[in-house]
Amino acid sequence: MKPQPEITPEPEVPPKPPLRAPELTLAQDSGLTGDALTRNGQIKVSGLEEGASWTFSLDEGVTWRAGSGSDIPDDLFEGDGAKVVLAKQHLDGATTSLVGRLDFVLDRTPSSTPRVDHRPSTLMNRETGERAEAFVVIGNGADEPGLLHWQTDGDLSDHSGASRLEVPIDALGGAGALTYWHVDDAGNVSEKGVLPVDVVPPAKLTVQAVHPAMRVSEDSIPMHAGDLKILGLEPDAGWRYRIDDGEWTDGQGDTLSDEALRRPGKHVILLMHVDAHGNESDVHHVPIEVAGPLRLSLKNDTGDTPEQRADGITSDATVQVLGIGQLHGAVQYRIDAGSWRALGDGKIIGSSEFDGDGRKRVEVRPLDANDQPLQALSLEFQVDSVSPSSLRLRVMHERAKVNELGIPAPGAEYSLTNRAQVVIPDLEEGASWSATQVDRGGKGAIGSPVEGTSEQLPTTIFKEGPQIIAVNIRDRAGNAEKTVRLEFIWLDTTPPPTPEWSVLEEAPGTKRFLLKSPERDAHFEHRPDASTVWRRVGKGEELTGPHEIRQVDLAGNVSVESNWLTANQVLLAPLIH
Repeated sequence: MKPQPEITPEPEVPPKPPLRAPELTLAQDSGLTGDALTRNGQIKVSGLEEGASWTFSLDEGVTWRAGSGSDIPDDLFEGDGAKVVLAKQHLDGATTSLVGRLDFVLDRTPSSTPRVDHRPSTLMNRETGERAEAFVVIGNGADEPGLLHWQTDGDLSDHSGASRLEVPIDALGGAGALTYWHVDDAGNVSEKGVLPVDVVPPAKLTVQAVHPAMRVSEDSIPMHAGDLKILGLEPDAGWRYRIDDGEWTDGQGDTLSDEALRRPGKHVILLMHVDAHGNESDVHHVPIEVAGPLRLSLKNDTGDTPEQRADGITSDATVQVLGIGQLHGAVQYRIDAGSWRALGDGKIIGSSEFDGDGRKRVEVRPLDANDQPLQALSLEFQVDSVSPSSLRLRVMHERAKVNELGIPAPGAEYSLTNRAQVVIPDLEEGASWSATQVDRGGKGAIGSPVEGTSEQLPTTIFKEGPQIIAVNIRDRAGNAEKTVRLEFIWLDTTPPPTPEWSVLEEAPGTKRFLLKSPERDAHFEHRPDASTVWRRVGKGEELTGPHEIRQVDLAGNVSVESNWLTANQVLLAPLIH
């Protein structure tokens, strides 16, 4: 066999590798780099083979479009939100590459202007007087991440920070404006906001009393009760105040009106000026001293009883002005709406200033340091300087006029009565009286006086037998009766003895009796039974029983017991009683 020649094998040709997928990248990853969040949807297409064509899909492979150049335009993307881009390349009309993919989020919505939370640099600690550090903070919405940017009039450079940014106090300078805006993570820029900035504290406020008082000391502002005018307020500014240990209060308008300014004495007012930007001034301490109010009273509200000494009816019209102190200047007064006159140094309006008796009205008003009159106070009272009319006393149940011995006689002075009842008719309203027993001369008092206001003297002042009662009267104003009235009274409350008689003669079935004489100036009375009235027994009258007999004395006292004349008895009254 003929040997065969060796065959050299053809070298193996490796297969061509498949076309690689195109590379897709954001042309501009606006905002934060690498976060696949952008406001520009332009896509760069790279990694294409020479001579290759390419197609792309924006709906996850449902439809494909022929690409041109090396990018996908932004305007092919509609609306914001998550986007998916697919791409593949083709060679020789027969070979197709793997699919390239890019996921990103498109956000073309402009960012919102950030919120501003700011506090001026001049807020004060009201207790310590220390000023708080100023700051201005810019904050964006919680659902909108991004970066904050700001610049001031004095610093035009662009500063950026995180979602919360504090502007340094030294960057604020004095007055000016702070411009701020927000750039979200997609690079969208908000509208710019402008905040006027004023970190200059306003000046301290000053005050002026509406009604200043006479100055006593330079350490405080002297004033009458009233208001304070606030001076030095900037346009559109406000103010706050505190008096003594009270609470801080927002002021209203340009007038400080507070009840504490009407309380006499020394007070300390703390004032703070707050400008239109909220800057607070240093706390201003304002010591004041409020003059006390004036008071009017009668110097001597005359009368006998405590009630009369406080009833505003007096015989002495002297009026005293109380409460005048060092802070008070001039004081004026007038009577019954007359002309105003200056009050003298004695602080007294004399009784002679008032014309006659009757109702009176006196007004007093202080003047402030500018001679402006303040509110007047008034006092009304009644003047009565006329002595009461002479008393009339009346002894009730007077039975006779008797002498000191109790015997009726011409010109006798004593009123005989068996009841201690003496009245004062027509007693003036509000008047009082004083009554006492006096001796025969009418001068020396016997026992202690008794006082009262009723129209009847008390029974306790009287005694049995003859007596002289002295009574005088004082009206509500304390005017006394010029004449003391004396009343002569003989009080007899002792009943006479029971009637007695003696036998004159006796006959069958009949007895005749003689009635014994009564006591001096007494008489007898009789009645046949209890249903009839008593009748006086006449002199020498003969009575046939039955009859009840009693004795009645001159004072009207009746015997305690009576005596009965029976049917078979005859009584002969004496001829002399």
